[in-house]
Amino acid sequence: MENNMSVRLIVTQGFGQDGNVIYTGHGWNNELTELIETKGTTYARENFRFSLIEIMPMSVDKNTVIARESHWKKALLSIDHGYNLQ
Repeated sequence: MENNMSVRLIVTQGFGQDGNVIYTGHGWNNELTELIETKGTTYARENFRFSLIEIMPMSVDKNTVIARESHWKKALLSIDHGYNLQ
């Protein structure tokens, strides 16, 4: 997900509802939670853009999904310059 106003990214797994950014708007990320609480859900709807960067079958094991998520965090620099903490 990208915040169009700050051009900051967060990379997250797209399956399941536990903490997923698509379902919650913040994925329980403290900075995003505070941003939405401060600026409101309208800000999130108008400024957050979601993109699929990789699709995998549901049969892929969770460790593979986590490894690919880590790859994309590094490739997109979302740890150093985005909302990802690790």
